[in-house]
Amino acid sequence: MKAISATGLFKDYSKVRALSGINFHVEKGEIFGFLGPNGAGKTTFVKILLGLVFPTAGDVSVFNLPIGGRNVRKRIGYLPENMRLHGFLKGYEFLDLAGKLYGLPKLERKTEIDKYLEIFGLTADAGRPLREYSKGMLQRIGIAQALIHNPELLLLDEPTSGLDPIGTKEVRDIILKEKKKGKTIFINSHLLSEIERTCDRVAILNKGKLIKIGTLDELSDSAPTIMVEVEEGSEKLLKGLKKVSKSVRVENNKYYLTPKDDNTRGAIPEVIVKANARLVTMSEDKESLEDIFYRVVKEEEGS
Repeated sequence: MKAISATGLFKDYSKVRALSGINFHVEKGEIFGFLGPNGAGKTTFVKILLGLVFPTAGDVSVFNLPIGGRNVRKRIGYLPENMRLHGFLKGYEFLDLAGKLYGLPKLERKTEIDKYLEIFGLTADAGRPLREYSKGMLQRIGIAQALIHNPELLLLDEPTSGLDPIGTKEVRDIILKEKKKGKTIFINSHLLSEIERTCDRVAILNKGKLIKIGTLDELSDSAPTIMVEVEEGSEKLLKGLKKVSKSVRVENNKYYLTPKDDNTRGAIPEVIVKANARLVTMSEDKESLEDIFYRVVKEEEGS
């Protein structure tokens, strides 16, 4: 079953086409990154999924159900980028209100509230009003309210916004745990390093158009570079490495290889042993998501 499916999706506002012929799907149980520059149409798409706005043309479904219905909404947990919270509410009261809105019975609400307050390190602050919470605390309680009703689909807009490195790692770990439970997680974020660490696939939008979708390996235009450093290089080693690589570049005792195929890495140790060389280190450098994002957006814009 597809968690999200969009076919021929268009959204026009009075003078702007926000989405133009979007076609893609999100598999159930995957973490999916939704990327694009400001104004690319990401927020519009999320609003459509939530039934807050409706497409001009095309079809969108969530778990094979049409958007906007009550049966769809109760299966979604949503964290907006900029949460507007009532500052006078205490942390526990806010989560209790969220649980009521999701239709959770009183006993279940208490169990889930206590659980997520502990998970997010907010138990001691549950009695404080939200206006006294730091940005990081508000972000954590925002994620807690998105999870409290055990949704099948999580829509997270900048989930690590305002968090320090420790908080960022904690949120990442929670996202990965939710995936293990079989949940589908759809993430909007400008923090590409986090998307790269957590997402199974990503889609890149620009000016309302979907320009790339796939895994990092599928989106990358360049083969990874393998760097081999030895204590002392030799012509014998160079000849051996050339046999298993498309190309070899040498800098002192470092050899930079362009792999010929998937077997290149496995062949390197044997080549080193036969050349009587002593390995210092070996590493692989792939095109990063940041590099991919910059390249495909600039290519699409023709610059």
